[in-house]
Amino acid sequence: MAEDQSTSSFWISVLLVALLTEHPSRGLGPADRLKAVNNVRAPLVTFVAAAGAAITVWLTARTYLLSREGQVTDRYTKAIEQLGEPLFRSGSPRR
Repeated sequence: MAEDQSTSSFWISVLLVALLTEHPSRGLGPADRLKAVNNVRAPLVTFVAAAGAAITVWLTARTYLLSREGQVTDRYTKAIEQLGEPLFRSGSPRR
């Protein structure tokens, strides 16, 4: 289901870009058409870059927090294991 949603989102984005870049170019000369297309592309590229940066920051923060949680769990596990060990070992003395 997620794949269907991402596929439909992709095609909606393609259609939106196509409509935005074609609509203002009707009846314009080549230089004006190029300017109109670039005026639409620049904000779209900026938005995609910002979204990518935001996703990267979110994933990095998530990974960091999960790593910290794992370290705390390991420390508690080791502490509990140490509680079960005797404070000193009986047997032959060390040389």
